[in-house]
Amino acid sequence: MRKLKFLAMAVMASFALSCGGGESDEPGTGGGGGGTPTTFTVAMTQTTFSPQATTKPITITCNAAWTASANVDWITINPSSGKGTTAATAATVSLGMNKTAEARTGVITVTSGSSKQTVTITQKAITEMFPETEIFLIKQETVDFKIVVNGAWSAAIPSDAEAWLSVTPKNGTGDAFIKLKGKDDNENVGDRKTNLTFTISGETINIPVTQKQKNVIVFTEGSTNRDYQAGTFDIATNTNVNFSVEVTQGADWLHFVETKALNSKKSTFRIDQNPANTARTAQIKFSYEDLTETHDVIQGPFNTVILKTEPGVYDFAGKDYTYTKGADQLSVFKSSETVGFRMLSPKDLRVVEISGLPADAKLGTVATVALKILEGRETVAKNSGPAYVVKEDENYFWLSLSDGSGAIIKK
Repeated sequence: MRKLKFLAMAVMASFALSCGGGESDEPGTGGGGGGTPTTFTVAMTQTTFSPQATTKPITITCNAAWTASANVDWITINPSSGKGTTAATAATVSLGMNKTAEARTGVITVTSGSSKQTVTITQKAITEMFPETEIFLIKQETVDFKIVVNGAWSAAIPSDAEAWLSVTPKNGTGDAFIKLKGKDDNENVGDRKTNLTFTISGETINIPVTQKQKNVIVFTEGSTNRDYQAGTFDIATNTNVNFSVEVTQGADWLHFVETKALNSKKSTFRIDQNPANTARTAQIKFSYEDLTETHDVIQGPFNTVILKTEPGVYDFAGKDYTYTKGADQLSVFKSSETVGFRMLSPKDLRVVEISGLPADAKLGTVATVALKILEGRETVAKNSGPAYVVKEDENYFWLSLSDGSGAIIKK
């Protein structure tokens, strides 16, 4: 009788070990010891998710010790282990936001002894939430797109982009239509770039925004002023197109120097000497498709005053007044923008006053000046018109005046 009782106890112990039941942590009872649990299931009601960060339940039922892990770093399980009970364990699976344009998958593996259960998780691409992963604007274009969001969100652009870009609305809850608008044309040389930043549940996603450059030709100088001499000069531009060049108004004294390859940043021209005592003007047309910009070239007159060396007003013979070289320059009067000069004629004691020359005048400067002749306090003659600085050194200006006369003025 004792022998039969001993045999029955041995059979019961063997059954308990093979089942790995209860909360035993002994080797061979399930928790990494090589045993097999009698009850072992892993279940999730959902395995495909939006790209948004989320947390979902997972149910683990195992009557032996178990551990859970994921093969990717964007999935976490909490708790990640249990001692094993006959009751189900309610755990959670948390997914980070998928900020890529591709769907991704990960595998959750729950292990108990030599047994394993797996669940494959699929998370959709960011395009399921934001159909635009990069936004391009042309001029003052408006781009509309829908975002698919669960929960509250906000949208923002950097403060330095607000001058040329707007976004509406800037916040909301759930799905929404976003309107992104360029406030002005991009006349910069090069694209304007920024980011549209969405914040959702503490996660951020940056969507690049590019406003394409407008076709533009911008001159670094408003016009070109040249003296009477022949020579070459360059017109510098800030541009993003390979333009064509045409000298308009039929000016046969101005020539575009064409090269084998057009340099779109600098265009070279050759200019002939101006033999006349009046200035001449030409216009250069820079064109690309329907874009046309013009640039004025003004060449000053030839004047024999450049051959003189003494202060005075020259070549007034035959006018209402005569004033020749050898003047005694009385004064220079300056304001913040212009400078004037008074000279006394040693021949007839008349005073010549020239005013309106820019204070920063230099070779090639064109300005409207007033010339006035005084006898005592009475003005006996006056004239106004353009004057050209045809020569300059550290002591004198040589001016060519509108009526063909010239003047040398001490600074």
